Amino acid sequence: MEEKVFVALDFANNRLSVCLAKKRGEEIILLDYIIKEVDGLTENGMVKSPNNAILEINAIFADLEKKHNLKIGGFYFGIEPYSLLSQIRRVEIAESIPTNIAEERLKSIMEQEILLDNSEKKLFASEKLSLTSQIGKTSGEFFNIYMKDNVKSNIEKTIRNFGNHYKSFYRIAADVQAEVLLSEQQKQDGCMLVDFGGELTSFVIYKNSVKVLLAVVPLGGKHISQDLATRFSLTEKIAEKMKLQLGKVATKYVYEDKRFQVKDKDGQTIEVTSMEIAETIEARQCEIFNFIMREITQSKSIDLFDEIVIVGGSSGFDNMSDFLEEQSMKRVVRLSMPEIYSGTLTMDNPLIFSLLMTADQDCRRVEMPKTQPITKPEPTIIQEAAKKPKSSWFEKIKGVRNMFEDENDSRV
Repeated sequence: MEEKVFVALDFANNRLSVCLAKKRGEEIILLDYIIKEVDGLTENGMVKSPNNAILEINAIFADLEKKHNLKIGGFYFGIEPYSLLSQIRRVEIAESIPTNIAEERLKSIMEQEILLDNSEKKLFASEKLSLTSQIGKTSGEFFNIYMKDNVKSNIEKTIRNFGNHYKSFYRIAADVQAEVLLSEQQKQDGCMLVDFGGELTSFVIYKNSVKVLLAVVPLGGKHISQDLATRFSLTEKIAEKMKLQLGKVATKYVYEDKRFQVKDKDGQTIEVTSMEIAETIEARQCEIFNFIMREITQSKSIDLFDEIVIVGGSSGFDNMSDFLEEQSMKRVVRLSMPEIYSGTLTMDNPLIFSLLMTADQDCRRVEMPKTQPITKPEPTIIQEAAKKPKSSWFEKIKGVRNMFEDENDSRV
């Protein structure tokens, strides 16, 4: 079986993650995995400067090419725009159109529309669910992705910029993760996947094996760290460490109110308690989940699922599943990501894993064979025979017997 080489990228929380892997059937073989912190790389889940991102990508690719003796010509990456919201839209026109052109005709109608919720959003992508053409009527049902106009422009600029340098393939992060990480049975029965990311939280709902809702909440684990930093006058780095090492998702799970001494951003020693840390985390975590439940309620999707699967950084809080079950009255399961190993390398990024599982285009650069320069044959020069010089009148008659001579005359 032919092995293809794939490259998958994740831009998240000012961190660029690059994975180089092979696939043999459904088996992923890790070749390399690089994580690089890049200040100002992302903002609200999007690449802030595509040009700067390309410089970072080029540098990492150059190292991978040298190390693994290959040329990289493309990559897969995920996008997670903060204003993203989906809607299942049914469009109908009063005329019969052949199905081979009906889809584009109906999509062109939807592109002129604006989704009105709390802010205007424009169509970014559309996936056909069904299409019918009858006498005097053509109708279609589509799963549409909408986002704010400025966000849409930023995403399109990033995709275009990447495409100028590499063959790039993008997927909406939450969409590809739900496709891969949820089982077929979960999709059929009704299930919601929630990815608690650093800058954003995204979620997808399936029912009867069809996506019914996809949305992104503009809040994530980074905002919890910022809340801790603000409350206790800490650097974000110290606040992040405090959240991960000492944090509880809610005060009800603090069984002993311990005291800790930490350095504030001025270098002064301050004292914080387990209860204070938990209060700060719980307030923001409740806000994030309330955003999710509000979108679900507005879309009338609350009764379409009974199970919630959680992934991402904040899903690792102790008692997170219990906390969300109490908030949602649904069964909550934290998904343990399959880890891919290679020597000392470990890759456990759910987005990169999902991108690799769905990838089908080899990411190696196809080198065109060098063509030999075309040389024109030397022209064949035909040598003409040398022409004899014209004889003079005298030469023409030289040697001719004198007409007045008698051939019997003896020469003197």
